[in-house]
Amino acid sequence: GIRDFCLSRGLGDVYKRQQTYQMIEIYNDAESHAHHSQTEHFKELGGALAPFLAGAPEITVHEEIK
Repeated sequence: GIRDFCLSRGLGDVYKRQQTYQMIEIYNDAESHAHHSQTEHFKELGGALAPFLAGAPEITVHEEIK
């Protein structure tokens, strides 16, 4: 499953009235991440957010350094 997440907003963009947001999600393992992106609630969220986005979200995957 997901171990932690954080939603943040770019401060520099607020003053230009162009807001950018970043969601960081930390998963227990690669299998949890793969499963999450296939769930119904993940797909529903994408559809619900679409009208508020300027374009497709940029999704990147990183490896935690321990």
